[in-house]
Amino acid sequence: MRAFFALELPDLLRNDLALFAKKIQKELPGRYLDPATYHVTLAFLGDLNVSDTPLAKETLYEALNASCYEPIHLIPTNLGTFKGSKRLTLRLALEQTSALMELAQNLRSSLVDHGFSYDTKPFFPHITLARNIDLTNSSILSPVLPPPGRAQYLTLFESHLTDKGAIYEPLERECLILPTA
Repeated sequence: MRAFFALELPDLLRNDLALFAKKIQKELPGRYLDPATYHVTLAFLGDLNVSDTPLAKETLYEALNASCYEPIHLIPTNLGTFKGSKRLTLRLALEQTSALMELAQNLRSSLVDHGFSYDTKPFFPHITLARNIDLTNSSILSPVLPPPGRAQYLTLFESHLTDKGAIYEPLERECLILPTA
């Protein structure tokens, strides 16, 4: 199965991002993602054996226990694309806060400790908004960015690829926001 660890977005931020994406679609045509799929990938595992799922779930809890993190704030910084041809992936970059970077590092360290392979590209916090963006007749704008939000859950997802895009199924999740008294 295809799997990855990610931060889920709070509903308010997800809704703000959906409105933001709708506003920029005319200027930047492409295949915009379903807002239900918005997330911040911390580590992409790729193919994971079903028998390794319990150990993968354990790494989620180890990463959280190793982190003395503050709340994970998701602060949009700029709109951009990943390098490639004229058909690009549109992403909203996020501020590299110490809490976010520490959590990603602890998760990746825990994966290494347990012998998991993952995509080792440097962690660049972002939310993918669209694929196949056509910049032939336009360029990336400097729009007013959506307001910040706070990550709600660290989740191990299974990714199911379909003709209409990926569907993400949570396999394990842990709440990052402590209930108030």
